[in-house]
Amino acid sequence: LLYIESNRNYVKLYFENDLQTELRITLKELESKLSEFSFLLRCHRSFIVNMDKVKKVSGNAKGYLLEFDQEYATVSVSRSYVDDVKMWMEVHKKMELRIQ
Repeated sequence: LLYIESNRNYVKLYFENDLQTELRITLKELESKLSEFSFLLRCHRSFIVNMDKVKKVSGNAKGYLLEFDQEYATVSVSRSYVDDVKMWMEVHKKMELRIQ
């Protein structure tokens, strides 16, 4: 699992190798069901990401992007979740936030 994207009462799960599936559940409901998995982190109103699969975090004053191995797969981090993403990276010493 790379990330989860919401679309009203549905979520789309994106996996490696271009695999996807859709479920009829809200992102908020799914987030509560997945709360025990610390590597799954809400980073935006519309996204939950698998932080273990994030290869690069970049950004500037306008926003941050989480990038995966697959070049086309990027997820935005909203301002309200930047601190959560930074905290996760510090705790897990995964990578540094690169600001351009």
